[in-house]
Amino acid sequence: MKKITRQVLLISVMIFILLLSSCKEDPFEADSGTFIDKRDNHKYNWVKIGEQIWMAENLAYAPYLCAPDSQCGIW
Repeated sequence: MKKITRQVLLISVMIFILLLSSCKEDPFEADSGTFIDKRDNHKYNWVKIGEQIWMAENLAYAPYLCAPDSQCGIW
């Protein structure tokens, strides 16, 4: 019985220490801005989260275009 109590106490202390050490406050930085794509002059939004910069929207693109005489998609 003593052995089980010691093991439970040891595991409880280890979990408590783990929880305390992982509860640090992380600084959260978020910046945002825009940039203009030189190819089509489209303006895109971006967001900085931590050290990474993410696009806030998908790239704009034209649908697949095929000239009438090029026989695109014909195999």
